Amino acid sequence: MNENTPEQKSEEVDISQIFNLIGKAFKALFDFIVSIFEFILKTILLLALFIRNNIVKLGLAIVVGFVIGFISDRFEKDYYTSTMIVEPNFQANSQLITTIELYGQLVESNDSINLAKMLKISETDAAKISSISIEAKTNENTKIKGYNQFVKQTDTLVLKDVSFEAYKESLEEPDFDQYAITVNSTAYDIYGKIKDNIINIPTTAYVEALKKAEIENLDQMEREINQSLSDIDSLRAAYKTAMLNNSKNNNESGSSNNFYLGPDGQRKNTELELFEIETKYQYRLRDVFESKAQMESTINVVSGFTNIGIKAKNKNLKWYILISLGVMVLFIILANFNRYLSDFERKNKAA
Repeated sequence: MNENTPEQKSEEVDISQIFNLIGKAFKALFDFIVSIFEFILKTILLLALFIRNNIVKLGLAIVVGFVIGFISDRFEKDYYTSTMIVEPNFQANSQLITTIELYGQLVESNDSINLAKMLKISETDAAKISSISIEAKTNENTKIKGYNQFVKQTDTLVLKDVSFEAYKESLEEPDFDQYAITVNSTAYDIYGKIKDNIINIPTTAYVEALKKAEIENLDQMEREINQSLSDIDSLRAAYKTAMLNNSKNNNESGSSNNFYLGPDGQRKNTELELFEIETKYQYRLRDVFESKAQMESTINVVSGFTNIGIKAKNKNLKWYILISLGVMVLFIILANFNRYLSDFERKNKAA
């Protein structure tokens, strides 16, 4: 009966060791969490002591920064901003970006002479422009729409290697549909003077050929739709004539309500069918008109500049306060460090 006793004791020892290891692991985890809270608490206390011991110096730094920032804001010129949203046609995205970036470079280099020539404004007005920039106007929805369009136009085998995330990473600035052009200026009334010429970009022969082909294609579609609508009117007139003749030659009541049409031998309500077909063609014609309106210009303006620029808020006050406060904190730290070095040196000499 006592043959299994050593094995039982061995199992009990193993289980007790496992519980000891688990207990030590939990204690180590608890000690680690406690040490983190102790570190955070000590940091907060040290920061509080630092502020209490240097409250006068820090307050003085805030006052000095406020005064300097207030004076700077009072004497600095006000500047204004306005943004235009545009939509390029005929793959003119790259040309638009290049042109606007050129304007921005002319502003940065203070070349108001060439900027005035390109925007067709006076040199005085050109000198008042402080910055010109362009950025793609995009969000997750526009990327999803672009990916869906990409899926429709791409071979199925290629799509296996191109996920939505990979598609997003491959996008470059010329790949988007809309762009925001932002102009900052010290003159609030300059935007009405530049709103037309700033998007009057030079076009290449390729863009002009593409524009011509698109417009000719839309003109052809318009002619075909108009011809189809004319044929429908002729068919409707012929149908009415046939129905009138049928009514005269047939004395049975109700026999003129339906008229045979089509090779399938079925009797259909022809007037309703003609109305539905005509409606479809009218919708297509409306789409053609909208497309032609969009294709009239190389750059379409979705949202133009405001005639009067919006006054931008100066942020000098906040920055001067932060800089002054930062300089004072650095000065205090260096002063304390210097005091520590002096005490260390004195103790070493005394030893």
